[in-house]
This record gives sequence, C-alpha cells and structure tokens, in this order.
Amino acid sequence: MTAAAQTAPPASEGPPPSSPALAAAETVMVAPAPAVVVEPARTATPGPFFVHASFGINVVTYVGPYGTLAPANASSTLTPANHFQTFEQIGFGYWFLPHWRVQVTGMLGETLSVLKPNPTTGVTPSSLALAAVIPWLVYTNGGFFGGAGPMFAPQAFSHSDFNAGIFTCAGYGVKLGAGLSLALAVQVPILLADRTSVAVTPALILGERF
Repeated sequence: MTAAAQTAPPASEGPPPSSPALAAAETVMVAPAPAVVVEPARTATPGPFFVHASFGINVVTYVGPYGTLAPANASSTLTPANHFQTFEQIGFGYWFLPHWRVQVTGMLGETLSVLKPNPTTGVTPSSLALAAVIPWLVYTNGGFFGGAGPMFAPQAFSHSDFNAGIFTCAGYGVKLGAGLSLALAVQVPILLADRTSVAVTPALILGERF
C-alpha cells in the first residue's frame, strides 16, 4: 500500500456546512401573524323618546280669595304644618331637536292631612286636590332642564271645578346608565282661571330615554 493511499482523507458523508442544501434545511419558515384591527368602542345613541315619573311634596302654596264669603274663602298660605300635600306625575316626551323636547304630563295632587268640613257649606273637601294634564316644552342642556306649558285641571282645590293655569319646572339630573336618569327639580303649578294659587313643590324625577 502506497503512502498516498494511507493518508487519503475519509469520504465526506454529506455536504459541507456552507452548502445551500444544509442552509435550506435549517431555515424555518414562519407565517406572518394576521393583522388585528381594534375598533373603538361605540357609544349607543339615545333615542328620541322619553318617559318619566315623579313624586314631590308641596312646601308652600298661596291660595287667593274666592268669592265674597269671607273668612271661609279668604286667601291663605298652606304648608306641610297645616296642609300636607303630595304631587305625583307621569308623562311621555319626544326630542324633536338636540336640546328641545315636547312632553305631555299627567299630574295628581293629594291631601294627606285631615280635611275639615267647610264652615259655610258643611261639605268636606275631597282628598284629591288636583288632577291636571300638562302639555309643555322642555329645554335640556347636559343635566339641566327647564320648561313650561299650559295646565288644564278638571279637578282643582279639592273640587271638580275646571281650572287652568301655567306649569313651570326646572331641575338637574344625573345619568344612571342604560338611558335612565334621576333628577331633583322644583315644580311650580299656577292656577289662574277660577281661583288663583301658586304652589312650590320640590320633586324627584325618574326618567328613561330610549
């Protein structure tokens, strides 16, 4: 055996490390991740309709004189100390502009204190002091609202004698979520047609816009 045969290098078992075949085998193909589009949260736009219910306690009422039978029908000032009265409302409204709403409200006034018979007629007044329908216009701006409209009352002063006047209301509300709101307001119903009266009534109003 020759020296050249003894020193011959062993046959190579594969391509050298720098060969293209090995580089391709070691390359790992990674597919790009799909793009994720995050949409901003959508705020639900409130609808144009509105319903509400309220409860209030009359704090003071001025009642003007009636007829010529004094002192039974003289003017008087009523407070919870001598004439405890509550007012309840339920109504429906519609926003026709971003800040303006038309509304129709039904209103009841109830006297909870003991009623005495009229000294002249001997008739005890009804505990239903007021029943009225109020179409009114309301301006809103954020939490603030205020409005006014005519008031038609087939029951007034605890008698079924038709009366009419003006209803005003102003207040401020906070959102409770899902279209609900709670407001503190001051209602001032004014009767003018048959007998003059002005009542001041703080009230809580629960409303929903949808």
